[in-house]
Amino acid sequence: MARDHVEYLIAQELNRFPLMNNGLSTGIRVAELSRDHETGAVSYYGSIGPQWIRRESGYYDCDTEILIVEGDLEIGETRLSGGDYTYFPAGCLQGPAFTDNGCKLFMLFEGKPIFIHATNNRDNAREELKIDKIEVKSIPWEPPPSHEGRPASEAPPGLGIKYLRVDPNTQGYTILTKQPEGWFDPKLEKHSIWEELILLDGDYLMGKMGKVGAGTYIFRDGSIAHGPQVSKHGCVWFAKGPGAIDFDYEEEELANKLVEKYLSSEQIFTGKHETGPWGSWM
Repeated sequence: MARDHVEYLIAQELNRFPLMNNGLSTGIRVAELSRDHETGAVSYYGSIGPQWIRRESGYYDCDTEILIVEGDLEIGETRLSGGDYTYFPAGCLQGPAFTDNGCKLFMLFEGKPIFIHATNNRDNAREELKIDKIEVKSIPWEPPPSHEGRPASEAPPGLGIKYLRVDPNTQGYTILTKQPEGWFDPKLEKHSIWEELILLDGDYLMGKMGKVGAGTYIFRDGSIAHGPQVSKHGCVWFAKGPGAIDFDYEEEELANKLVEKYLSSEQIFTGKHETGPWGSWM
């Protein structure tokens, strides 16, 4: 695995540094969340100041995903605001960009992010897969489908899914998952693919790492068993993987005790749903 195991960071608490492009500052400040040491693929949490502008159009030579969590950003003809998601396959043209009020955003690059000035798509760009804008908060939650190792009927009750993107070739996905109040899964799970996770809203216990809240970032190789998983007042995760997810479960005696202790605790909670800095995503 060419990315280090990250479990966990708090994105909004990290120091941000200028995002460079061919030795020049872009005016965007970013905190690096994880990086692939072989391909240069990288994930950032970033901030852009009011009245920022990128006058040039162009493209990245890698797939690019952007989730706006606060503020506004205009890319070409598309105006994005908090809760909006956009996806540019490698080589797909991005128009000039501008923000009125500034924004906070997650940017996920599937290769080294070098912006190439251009007025047209790169040859063989998969423009048919481009997603101009999804208003993430407005699309309905769906029940989880069946996966290898976990039929839909065996998914923990109340789990919800929003599909943002599924690659038709690799089955790589970007989704949101919702765990309602009192949700838990006492089993430990493993997968054949890596997972990238960002907690957007709410509280969560992931195994032995303790209670976490909005802004928690995890990058984990699928072979690492993780769990139990539980949320006292409900939460929403942004999740990404390179292929179809599967499940391999393990039992652990301590798991049920951790779930029971977390759900019965009072002093570490506010007594209600703990909305993070980017509002409710439930």
